[in-house]
Amino acid sequence: MNAQAPDARSVRGPVLDVILILAVVVALRLPAFGLSVIDWDESIYALVARSILEGLWPFQGVFDHKPAALYELFALAFWIGGDRPAVTHAVGLVAVAVTALGMYHILTRPFGLARRGAVTLTLCYVVAIGGLGGLASNTEVIVNAYAVIWTAAALAGVRRGYVAPVVTGFAMAAAFHTNYLTGVLMVGFAVGFLAYSLMRAEAGLAAALRRYTVFGTLALAAFLAGSALILAPIAIYADVGQYWQEQWAYLTRYAPSSASIGALLSGLEQTAIITLLGVLTVALLGLAMARGEAGRREAAPVVFGLCMLAAGMAAYVATWRFFPHYLIYAVLFGMLTLGSAVAMVRPTRDAAALVLVAVAAVSLHVGAGAVYTYGRVAVNAVLMAHGKPPVRDPARVVAAAASPYFEADQRLYVLLAEPVLYQLLDGTPATRYAFYRHHAVPELTAVTGVDTGEEIDRIFSTPPAMVILGACDPAAGCEVRPEDYASVLEKLRSLGYDRVQTVLSGTRDETTIYVRPGS
Repeated sequence: MNAQAPDARSVRGPVLDVILILAVVVALRLPAFGLSVIDWDESIYALVARSILEGLWPFQGVFDHKPAALYELFALAFWIGGDRPAVTHAVGLVAVAVTALGMYHILTRPFGLARRGAVTLTLCYVVAIGGLGGLASNTEVIVNAYAVIWTAAALAGVRRGYVAPVVTGFAMAAAFHTNYLTGVLMVGFAVGFLAYSLMRAEAGLAAALRRYTVFGTLALAAFLAGSALILAPIAIYADVGQYWQEQWAYLTRYAPSSASIGALLSGLEQTAIITLLGVLTVALLGLAMARGEAGRREAAPVVFGLCMLAAGMAAYVATWRFFPHYLIYAVLFGMLTLGSAVAMVRPTRDAAALVLVAVAAVSLHVGAGAVYTYGRVAVNAVLMAHGKPPVRDPARVVAAAASPYFEADQRLYVLLAEPVLYQLLDGTPATRYAFYRHHAVPELTAVTGVDTGEEIDRIFSTPPAMVILGACDPAAGCEVRPEDYASVLEKLRSLGYDRVQTVLSGTRDETTIYVRPGS
């Protein structure tokens, strides 16, 4: 009995760690399930997914410019859990849970970090992404889940088996067809995994290089097979040529910001970058301490992590837009790099000091943003539990006001208001460009070839049962062309629409509801 006790403790400890990690993920993200939308990107993901479930593959129905696997994932989620905003948020929760568990596994197994350090760094990532826009089910959060799957599979399959490269390739395919910035991460992985394989080689560099080549060939074959499976429905039921034409047109016209770097970088991003520079410093110090063959082998995870961290930062600057959520890639690989460096250095008391320094650095500002974000959704959860309207959820306020005048499956047109209203009211979009920017922003109209005036005429050729119109204030940066907005108002007047209610008056979310006579 006594001989079995250590084994029982060794199993119980990781199980408790997993329970703690999952509990924190659920506790932080579950309160947001009552919100209609956290980030406007989620609305269009949901609308394209609804189109898929109606048999309209990308992009026969609602149009967007992201790759197909993203919408197929949301369509699968809606097929399982129903077409509602909570399921949209559940996609993000599952993605973060997978990422967190994958991080913990990588840190404790291949990298050899002590459990306490692995749990701390994992929770650091889970909390920090909330301050970088990661509470939403955005593509970066989803891609990171695929990234830890392919990383864990590759590191486990260095010496044996064919399952690991196949899993790696399929995970890369899913990630690439979710966000094309994954391509940058894949390059970083290829370089980092090569260095890792050579530094960990036991039977000579030539043998390690052969194994790497076989692994890479199998992974590439799996990537191509996965890509074919993802695109197969479009090739069968839609037009894959048009799909690629639109994808390429958008990628080649993705306009970088003309602002300076200093003007673009917010406090959140500055703090995250400073933190990642600290990670880089610790990692390089660790590498400097590596000596001899044993040191070379121990340093392999650090070199791998540095390559992935560099790729994460490259993905952040690749589009020259500097959105905070683009840093989520770098935060993931920054935490993995720090964990690998700490495991190699092995200071006293199992590296707790260095890990806590990392946590403190991230928490300085990114954590403050996360506290605000998580606090807001928690307050909303309490309000909604007591039957009161949530704070800063204008879509639900508008939907509540519009629902008495609207029946499910009627045609609906939403302009300058959250497109999640199509989902909340169960309305059929009157245009495949249901997200207003798709037929208002020049770079998108150039991709689709849409003439906005003609599109508005087409929408009102069969007048929608309801039109929901947000305010267009040029001084505040109205996000549609003023002439298009005026054209919609003229259509409403000439067709005799009834103005039934204006809600959120005097705020940036002021919205007016119009109903077609007799509808």
